[in-house]
Amino acid sequence: MNKMPRVILPFVALLLLTAGCTEAEQASVTGADAVRELNWDDLMPADYDPEELMPDIDVDSLSDDGAQAERYMRMLREMWDAAPVVSELDGSKVKIPGFVVPVEYDEKQVSSFLLVPYFGACIHVPPPPSNQVVHVTTGGFGPDPGQLWDPVWVSGVLRTEHVSSELAEAGYRLEAELIEPYVEPGASRQ
Repeated sequence: MNKMPRVILPFVALLLLTAGCTEAEQASVTGADAVRELNWDDLMPADYDPEELMPDIDVDSLSDDGAQAERYMRMLREMWDAAPVVSELDGSKVKIPGFVVPVEYDEKQVSSFLLVPYFGACIHVPPPPSNQVVHVTTGGFGPDPGQLWDPVWVSGVLRTEHVSSELAEAGYRLEAELIEPYVEPGASRQ
């Protein structure tokens, strides 16, 4: 009698386990609950290009202190605050890197913050489009004050939920399950 090669056995077992299961049951057996690592472009719909929102404007011809520049900035801000999200991400377990902008905090802990793609967003420069801002809630995140400005990885369940704060509009909400120092994928920690 021919024996089945050992490499094929796990695949046959998986097929037997998922045969007759519902799609949700199959997903849990096959590891679909695994954490999905995102980059910031993943949070924007494929057809969304924030630079094309006002294509007829010649930015170089605008005066920084002119009424026309102020009007265009207000229009752009309104469009960015209402930026579309990727609805398919709602409910996904994700891991995303970014920078922390504290929203609710005391001298020891940060209980909510905005996760943004670049340092200084919402503080030193205007906020990015809302689909590039994630409102993160924590059970209490207590970084050393000197580490507060270092990039982090945040893992948890992502929701496509608009959240307003004094600092920015966020198109996503994430309840953090894990916050850890950012280490570039493939790099080793020292």
